[in-house]
Amino acid sequence: MQQGAVVGSDEIAEVHRCSSSPCGIYFVKRKDAAVSVIFPMQFTYSNDADLARTFLMGLVEARTTAASLGKAPECSYDRDVPPSDLDGVDRQLLKNVKGGFVSFSFTKRRV
Repeated sequence: MQQGAVVGSDEIAEVHRCSSSPCGIYFVKRKDAAVSVIFPMQFTYSNDADLARTFLMGLVEARTTAASLGKAPECSYDRDVPPSDLDGVDRQLLKNVKGGFVSFSFTKRRV
């Protein structure tokens, strides 16, 4: 795995290269009280993309509505728009994203 730093909005978003990640990269952004991990998604087949989108939207919904998941990390998914944590990131790194972005935010309270 290779890594590097990319300037984000306020902090540095680290780029990690990983062959098992769908787009070959993921991002880690450290904040004062949390760490966000962002996975750009890439799907070869439209059926895979549809199934994954349904699952990811359900995951986000379950996290926000189920009291039993109170210690689970915050999760967000957007099919089209990169999260604000990636503001300032070289868009060339995101050119192959065709399935959206899933993000997890870890705080001390949730670890």
